[in-house]
Amino acid sequence: MKDAVATMGAILPDDAGGRDAVHVAVIAVVADGKLAPGQDVGLLTLAPVGDRIASASAPTLIGIVDPFIKGIVWPGQRFWLYLYPRTITALSHRWSHPAFPDVVEGQSYSAPSEQLKSKKWITEWAEQYGCSFADMVEAARSHVEHGSYFVRGGTFEGESVPDEFWDHYQRVTGTLVDSHNRENFFSCSC
Repeated sequence: MKDAVATMGAILPDDAGGRDAVHVAVIAVVADGKLAPGQDVGLLTLAPVGDRIASASAPTLIGIVDPFIKGIVWPGQRFWLYLYPRTITALSHRWSHPAFPDVVEGQSYSAPSEQLKSKKWITEWAEQYGCSFADMVEAARSHVEHGSYFVRGGTFEGESVPDEFWDHYQRVTGTLVDSHNRENFFSCSC
């Protein structure tokens, strides 16, 4: 019996059937022109960050416009590019494909649902000190990169950063924090 991944994009042979489920690698891209759902596209830009521009006239076609979109994708609109089956080199919720650079050393990946949970945890933890999520993450980043401490008068007197914070920080920023940087970055001005 053939599985669905082995037969995607083809007329099914007699030994395929039943039910199955598949993972399909997707990446958010921006249309360079008018595109139709299911249309073959490639990339005009391969930037590791920022907008990746998808086009039907790209030199190498690597996937299709989200086939579930109802209607046309107009220039400048963002959509999911579904990569062709059996072209990716690894797959989990984090995937590899020759057209995209892998995550850089020192970076980590977390699924979007885990990122949201960690953002909520940091937000609630920061609020007890009268800080925002952005303030706390920036203070942690500054500590990791420059050894800086977060000072807000006597707010942090006797307080410390729990190790759990660093796990959440890694999930929301994608930055690995080694053990010698996973320390308290609070200080008081007393």
